[in-house]
Amino acid sequence: MGVRLGALALIAVTLLVSGCAQVEQVTDRASICVDALKAAGFTPDVSDPRQSVEEARQTAEELNNLAGETPDQALKQALTDMAGTIEDFDPQDVPGYLARKGQQLDALRKACG
Repeated sequence: MGVRLGALALIAVTLLVSGCAQVEQVTDRASICVDALKAAGFTPDVSDPRQSVEEARQTAEELNNLAGETPDQALKQALTDMAGTIEDFDPQDVPGYLARKGQQLDALRKACG
């Protein structure tokens, strides 16, 4: 009976630990998504193109860093795609940039959902 109780306790601990790991993974994913959606809200200041290009580069770097933190492949892809779109910001093509960014934002929201 003692062996059986020990085995049951071991199983219970194993389930508890794996459950905690899953909760931690969900929490990490949610945190990454919150940070990513904040960063994806980047809007260039068309009155200062040089500053906008630098801010776009920094935002893209932040999104790429977040992509490196997630094991979720769909989320990683959405983050790197959004980073690429923001990094490619061209002050001469704001309408095109906004259209591409809108598509990437939808994909990011879907990956986070």
